[in-house]
Amino acid sequence: MALQNGHSKKQLDVVVVGGGLVGSLEALYLAKRGHRIRLYEFREDIRYTPQARGRSINLALSVRGRRALKDVGVETHMIEEHGIPMKARRIHRMDGSTYAIPYDARTKQCIYSVGRNYLNARLLQGNLTFT
Repeated sequence: MALQNGHSKKQLDVVVVGGGLVGSLEALYLAKRGHRIRLYEFREDIRYTPQARGRSINLALSVRGRRALKDVGVETHMIEEHGIPMKARRIHRMDGSTYAIPYDARTKQCIYSVGRNYLNARLLQGNLTFT
């Protein structure tokens, strides 16, 4: 198999087992490289089922998570339209008082809270064959 810039020139048929956040993200990375992807998931397709409230907490996206989403073309949409900025941790003292510890006091960056189910459905909207 000939390589160009570390990537195969030959289109591969790839099976990804698991359509959660990691599986769907990996499938999109591979699809962007020109491979044919078949994605298998045991659970029902979350894009077509009603969302159950309270089943999962939001996902906190740091710089690394945002980079992965940017690589597959959904970072701007997720942050600008669905991200909730979290600038600091809230610490609760035994006496009931609280104080904040910034995530990044030096550069003022923050992490963003996004809905796991929404993000997973958005990743699955890529050009994937879902089985």
